[in-house]
Amino acid sequence: MKYPKHILLSFFCLLSFSSFAQFGDRTFKPFKIVASMGYVRPLDIPYKYALDFQLEPKYAFTDNFWLGLRLETAVLVQRSLFGDDYQAIALFSILPSFDYSYVINEEFRPFVGIGAGTYTSQLYYDGAEKVGGDKAETNIGFCPRIGLDYKHFTITFEHNFVKGGISFSAIKAGFCIGGGTVD
Repeated sequence: MKYPKHILLSFFCLLSFSSFAQFGDRTFKPFKIVASMGYVRPLDIPYKYALDFQLEPKYAFTDNFWLGLRLETAVLVQRSLFGDDYQAIALFSILPSFDYSYVINEEFRPFVGIGAGTYTSQLYYDGAEKVGGDKAETNIGFCPRIGLDYKHFTITFEHNFVKGGISFSAIKAGFCIGGGTVD
C-alpha cells in the first residue's frame, strides 16, 4: 500500500514545482485564500437577520482561471411578532468552485464564477429550546456568482440554488491572503 502514497506525494511535488516554474509568465501568484462575510437573503422563508461567513482557498492555473473550495456557514434568525420566541437555522456548504477573472490591470479584476456541491441546513433554536441534534438535512445545489477583486479586497454577489432546501442570495465583502502580484 505504500506505492499509491509515493505516487500521490510525487504528484503534489510536481504540482508545486510546476507552479513555481510558471511565475515568470504570470502577473499574479497562484495561491490565495479568500475570507469574507456578508448579508444573506433567503427566498423561500421570511428570515430577517442573516449573516454569512466564507473561507475559500484557491489555485490559479493561469492569471484568469481559478479553482477553489468554498467552505461557508450562514446563520438565519427569525424573531416572532409576539413574544421573545425565535428560530435559528445554520446552513453549511462545501462547493468546489471555478472562477474566470478578467484582468484589467494589476489592481482591478472583475470575475464570474460557478460552484456546485452540498448544502446542509440544521435548525438550532426553535422558540426558547435548543434543538440541534440529528435533524440536519443535506441537499445538492449550485452557485453562480459575480464579483470584483481590488488589490487584496473582494466584493461578491451570488445566488445559491439548493434543490429541496433553502435557496438564498448573498452579498459579501472580504479580503485575500496571497494571490498578489509576482515581484
